[in-house]
Parts: sequence; structure tokens; C-alpha cells
Amino acid sequence: MVFLGPVDRAEGFFDSVGLHTPRGRSVSDHLLHQINADFGDAAEIRKRVDMLCDAYLSSAQRTDVENAIKAVCASPGPQFEASATPPNVLRQTAVLTQRSLTNNLRDVGIIWARLVMYLCLCLVCAFVYFRMGHTWQDVYSRAAILFFTAAFLVFMSISGAPAFVETMKVFTRERLNGYYPVGAFAAADTLAGAPFIALIALLSAAVLYFISNLNYHGFGRFVYFVLNLYAALLTAESLIMCLAPLVTHFLMLIAIAAGRHVWRDDDRLRLLSAQRPATPPGALLSDALPVV
Repeated sequence: MVFLGPVDRAEGFFDSVGLHTPRGRSVSDHLLHQINADFGDAAEIRKRVDMLCDAYLSSAQRTDVENAIKAVCASPGPQFEASATPPNVLRQTAVLTQRSLTNNLRDVGIIWARLVMYLCLCLVCAFVYFRMGHTWQDVYSRAAILFFTAAFLVFMSISGAPAFVETMKVFTRERLNGYYPVGAFAAADTLAGAPFIALIALLSAAVLYFISNLNYHGFGRFVYFVLNLYAALLTAESLIMCLAPLVTHFLMLIAIAAGRHVWRDDDRLRLLSAQRPATPPGALLSDALPVV
């Protein structure tokens, strides 16, 4: 044993045998370099460790530690008794949800960077269809903006894949140790992500809805639009959760998730194109000019 005792005495002990800490260098790094063979010649490090062990055996610090151990053994405290039953699933889910919420708040890339990207995309779509009118020629434009909004925002849900891949690494290690069941993890991750997805859906819809003049029938339609967008985003996030355990490679996960979204969006686009109203040449251009 090289040293056992209070942390603030470790540097002094090393100084006493001639291993002084250089000025401006971390004490912990210096001590580690003195006893770890990975940072120097193994034979020299071995001699240094033997010297430190001999010095510790004859030091006052060893006597103090032995006296402290004897005092603790002479007056033991109450015996610790572990609970006979493990925590229930609700307790495990609550703890995992709290941990995931804290992690989401601290990690900029999980929520906040994605929120900025969603808002920028909605601003682009809103100004492309700026101040749509209410004539029959604008029906296709309204259908198009609803499609593009849902398609683009759902497609961008793959940006959450990197964070979930890292979460899966932690889950795999903890699950193998038997800390909690799979259901508790799935429920906790869903509950932790639901408020942030709701925030993204609300702010994105607010930016898009009123700039593009979709609010023709009042506030109730806006609420319906937010709920529809929220359901689409939550479904897309759940798809990432389902694919991540099956596809462990990060790039393959993004490719498969993106391909799935493109395939579904292509079907919707074909349906939308088939239902486009027939308009005389130039009618849509003349009637769909922005009204300021």
C-alpha cells in the first residue's frame, strides 16, 4: 500500500520521500504519474512504488489510520439492513424519469438545438405560404403547407437519434446488472421526452399557423393543429426508440429511420398530388398573391 489517509496529507507524504509536486501541475496527476507504470519506465516505477510502501509502513500516518480503525471497530454503529423487497416499477419509473428530464435540460443538443432548427424550418415554410387567402384556389396551398410541415418536422426527428444511442449504452449496462425492467425504462424515456416534444409542437405551430394565415376558423383549429403535430412528432420519436435496440450502428440507424420517413411521406405526397384541384392556367398565380 502506497498511502492511506486524508487527501490533504497525500502531497506532504510524497514530498517527504523526495517526490515533490512541480509548480503549476495538478497534484492528483503528479501522484498518479509517480505510481502508474503506464506513464513511464516500468522498472523505475516499481522501485518508486516499493520506496513509497516502505516509507508508509514506517510513517506516522499509518499509525493514525490504524488507531482510527481500532476506534471504529471498538464502537460499531447500528447494523445496516437492506430492504427485503426491491423498489416497485412505479418508483423505478419515477427515478428514471427524473434522471432523463435532468439530462434533457442539461444537454443542449437533445432539445434546445432541435427547437431552434424546428423554429427556423417553420419560419421558412410560413413565409413561403405567407398570408394565404380563402378562395377555392388556395385549398391546394393549405393542403401543401400542412403536408410539408408534418413531413419536414417528422423527418427532422432523426436528429434525436445520437442522444438516444448514448442513452441505450447506459440502459444496456444497467439492464444487464438487473437494476430495472425494460418497461420502466421505456415509460420513463417517453414521459421525459413528452413535455419537450409538446413545447416543440406548440412553438413551431404558433410560428407557422398565424404567419401563413391558417387561423380562419378561430383558436380551436389552432389547438387541433398543435395536437396533430404533437402526435406526429411523438410517433416519430417512438419509432427511433423502437429502432435503436435493433440497429446498434449509429449511421445505419439514421439511414433506416430517414428511409422510413421518406417512404411514408412519398405516399402522402402522391395522394396529395392526385387530389390537386384543376385550375385554369394563370388562375392560381393571380389569386394566390399575398394580401398584406
